[in-house]
Amino acid sequence: MQPANERDGGPAPYWRDQLIRHLDDLRTASYEGTKARAERESVFRTAVELVSGTVLAALQAVNVMMLDDHGTVVFTGVTPDGDEGLAATWELSWPEQQTSPGRKQPGPVLPVRVRAIFPRGWTHGHLRGQRLGNWPLQVTTADDVPALKPVIGAIIAAELHEVIYESASTWQVVVGYLQKAGDLGDQRLADQETPGS
Repeated sequence: MQPANERDGGPAPYWRDQLIRHLDDLRTASYEGTKARAERESVFRTAVELVSGTVLAALQAVNVMMLDDHGTVVFTGVTPDGDEGLAATWELSWPEQQTSPGRKQPGPVLPVRVRAIFPRGWTHGHLRGQRLGNWPLQVTTADDVPALKPVIGAIIAAELHEVIYESASTWQVVVGYLQKAGDLGDQRLADQETPGS
């Protein structure tokens, strides 16, 4: 029997193998073949270590491209989550985000965060944003990391959008926008106002 990607005539999407491994874990109540919680925590710690460089590089790229390098990128390492689980956080914060009041709730707007979580009672770890759902963290070697780049990028993009949405200063919270692309918005408006365009 041919694999599904050969049957439909196209390549498998980048996430297929990760999701299959996730389903295998759920079916066997294991994390990449390990069953005891201590062993599964070791798999989680290894996964976090392996993806960390990719997450940090992606956050730093956003810092340079969109924030004129005004931000700070930090990584907590793996720490207890306060409820017998583990978590790790990569964070991009910058002065305008830290001082911007929220539109819908008081206090400053949360930074861009990518989190790796392995709560008590869960089968295995996941990647997520501060504000959005979970993706399986199926990483045991460096060869597994490239398949997560689109997921990491989507998490960061969604988190950045939420900072803009939650901020009372909206677009102004992205300090590099006017220097990098603000003239494009002005040009689009001018094009729309030009008769016959």
